[in-house]
Amino acid sequence: MKNYFVKKTENDGRFPDNQQWQEIDPLHIDCFMWECENKPETTVKLLYSEDALFLCFVTDERPLIAEEVRENGDVFADSCMEFFLQPDKDDARYFNFEINPLGTLHLGLGASRANRILLAGKKNSLELVSCITTDKWILQYRIPFSLLLEYVNNISPVIRANFYKCNEHPGHVHFASWNKIENDTPDFHRPEYFGNIVLENRQ
Repeated sequence: MKNYFVKKTENDGRFPDNQQWQEIDPLHIDCFMWECENKPETTVKLLYSEDALFLCFVTDERPLIAEEVRENGDVFADSCMEFFLQPDKDDARYFNFEINPLGTLHLGLGASRANRILLAGKKNSLELVSCITTDKWILQYRIPFSLLLEYVNNISPVIRANFYKCNEHPGHVHFASWNKIENDTPDFHRPEYFGNIVLENRQ
C-alpha cells in the first residue's frame, strides 16, 4: 500500500494560502479500474493543523457532469471526487466524503458498504469551495478533527485512507483510485486496500 506524508501548517484551522499549497507534492489518483471510457488526470494535496485536515483536489476532467443537488444523494454518478478515511486505528469504521462539481456532499460512516449511516448538516463546517476554470475543476475543503471526534475516539498519527475519481454517466464512465482495488466489479468500499496518510510530527 502507498504512503503519503502530510506536513503540518501553523494556520490554526484557517485554510492554507496558495504559497503553502505550491510547496506540497501531490498524490495521484491514477489507478484506473473496471470500465473506463476516459482517464482524467487527478491529483490531491493535503496539509494538517492542530484542528483540521485540509485537502485540495484538481482534475482536468471534461466535460464535467453535475446534476445531483440533494444532500447525501447519488453524487458518485456525476463527476465526483472522493476521500475515504479511517481516522482511528482501533475503530474499523471509515468516513466517505463524496463531492460533485456543484459542491453537493455525500457523507457516510460505517465499517463496510453495508449498514452505513448518513451524516447530515456537516457541509458548512467543511468550508468547501468548488471552482471550475476553463481547464480544471479545483475542490478544496477542510475536515475539522472535532467533526471526526463526534463519532470516533481518536485521530491516529497514521490514517488509513483512499482517494477516488469517478463518473458513471454513459460516455464519461471511469473509476480511478490512489491505491489500486483488486475486485472484479466497481466497489470503492474496500478498506482492505486503503493506504497510509501519515501526519508528520503528530503525537
